[in-house]
Amino acid sequence: MIITCSPDCHDRLRWVGRSNLWQCRPPERAADEHENPRSRKIAQNQMPRKTTTQKILEGDAGKCGKHVLQRRLAAEPHAQVGLPDAPAHLSARARAAWDFWREQLELMQLDHAPDAIALEGACVNYARAVEADLILTREGIVIDEPTFYRGERLRGVARRKKHPP
Repeated sequence: MIITCSPDCHDRLRWVGRSNLWQCRPPERAADEHENPRSRKIAQNQMPRKTTTQKILEGDAGKCGKHVLQRRLAAEPHAQVGLPDAPAHLSARARAAWDFWREQLELMQLDHAPDAIALEGACVNYARAVEADLILTREGIVIDEPTFYRGERLRGVARRKKHPP
C-alpha cells in the first residue's frame, strides 16, 4: 500500500516495516545561513531550563560565576510580596478560607499579589463545594426521572424521587 501526501513526494517515500506501509517523509528544512546546526534540538529530548535560583542553590555547575548568577537573579522580574485583604463579595465561608490560606502562604513565604485572583477562585469554589455537600446531606440525592407520553419525552415534566440510601 502506498500513502502519499502530495503528487511530488514520490522521491521522499520510505518503507516503514513495523506497520508494513510506505510513508512520505517530511520535506527537508532549508538551513538558515545564520543558524548554528548544533542549536537545533528535538523538543522531546530537551531538558527543562533551570531557574537562576536553582542554579545558585546547586552551586554554579556551569562555572559562569557566583556574582554573574546573583546579577541575573537581581535582573529578573519579581512579583509583589503579600496578598491583599479578602474581596468584599466573598461569603463568610469563602472569607474564612481566604484568611486561612493567606496565613499559610505567608508562613511558607509564597504570598504574592498576582496569586490573589487564583486564591479568590479557590475560595469561591471551596465555599460552593461545601454548600453543595451540606445540601446533599440535608436533602439526600434526588433523581429526576423523565416522563414519556406515547414514546416521546415531555419537556419540563419530571418525576422526582429520593435515591435509596
